[in-house]
Amino acid sequence: MPSSADFVSHLPSQVQSSFRLHSGLKPHHILRKAELSVLDTMNWDCYSHFVSYFVLVQIFRSSGFLFDSDRPRGRKSARNCPSETDFIKLVTKADHWIEVYQRTIFNELEFGYLNQYVVACALISAVRTTCNLEEIWPEELSLLSGL
Repeated sequence: MPSSADFVSHLPSQVQSSFRLHSGLKPHHILRKAELSVLDTMNWDCYSHFVSYFVLVQIFRSSGFLFDSDRPRGRKSARNCPSETDFIKLVTKADHWIEVYQRTIFNELEFGYLNQYVVACALISAVRTTCNLEEIWPEELSLLSGL
């Protein structure tokens, strides 16, 4: 997942160069040091604020993981894109498989020891694969997830 330091690259170049002049460090290093200092002051424990894969999957569902540009495997031209009815069927099928895969993950103890963000992304990838979509992890999901 991106940290706030990743957004430093979007700052104007004058701001970035003023950071280097005053501290000799790159802006993202300064920001990360400040973040760690704040978290340390708050006695922040990353593991005490656990976010389960279920919550992350709900975020993907509400943000959208199926897109208008999605095509079933084998369709090459834009004119063969699914109709509105086909897209509704696709969403229904995807929702069904999300529920199936979530029950499977919930029943398997091993998934509890894995990074929950990776589990959520893998679940979304599995659903897209099961729905026979052309791209398993399209550009839109890369932008949404940072992966």
